[in-house]
Amino acid sequence: MPVTTLDPRTALVVVDLQAGIVGSPTEPFAASDVVARSAQLADAFRAHGLPVVLVHVTARADGADAVHGRSDATAAGAPQPARTAGWDVIVDALGGPTGKDGDIVVTKRNWGAFYGTDLDVQLRRRGITQVVITGIATSIGVESTARQAHEHGYHVTIATDAVTDRTAIDHEHAVTRIFPGWPRRGRPRRSWACSGPDRPLARPAGRTGKRPAPAAPVRQYATPICSRWCRACSISSTTASAKSAPEMCEPPSASARATSPPTR
Repeated sequence: MPVTTLDPRTALVVVDLQAGIVGSPTEPFAASDVVARSAQLADAFRAHGLPVVLVHVTARADGADAVHGRSDATAAGAPQPARTAGWDVIVDALGGPTGKDGDIVVTKRNWGAFYGTDLDVQLRRRGITQVVITGIATSIGVESTARQAHEHGYHVTIATDAVTDRTAIDHEHAVTRIFPGWPRRGRPRRSWACSGPDRPLARPAGRTGKRPAPAAPVRQYATPICSRWCRACSISSTTASAKSAPEMCEPPSASARATSPPTR
């Protein structure tokens, strides 16, 4: 989907771009490309004074803090992933273990970034009403975090060319089957229209859910889908939005304020 809508208080959430994950084979995009695109988005958010959240997953060597429950992966004799020292360290392109100045680092011990962490508190106390999510893997950490963000009342955008998975099938299933599957939220209080080098600025769609007709094809690696419970767009659109937000800021109407997610 080439055009999305961003709230004035939007945060970038980067999921699991760490040493032990980006070194694995991924499809349909190479992990290095996802890192580069996520870093590009992070720079745009930082330049506009918007929060960048760097999420990484960790676990004790003895597995004491791992998620319990029977599964094929934990069955007797099932091979366990080999972890080397530093496997949970955030990649240098995003600022390393502590990120860059002002970044929020969240440590999780499960797929989703909300459960068992302070992510919701960090976002709400900054007045965040929307999140843009990137990272690896599309069908695991990204999807779990997106579901939880939606359930916490945030508007959700997935940068579909800044996420990837272990297989192209898993990625495409999440992008084309899962992300469009929930009811879409109402119009945000204020919105920015996405733009990019391949299309002009467009005014945000109204409450009907209709979106502007595309002016031209987006980059080939963008996945054009119309999401119902979250938005999906290309990195070029999302980056341009974060950079051009002041020009697109609108005063909130009374009806729009009434439908906005709560900020606590």
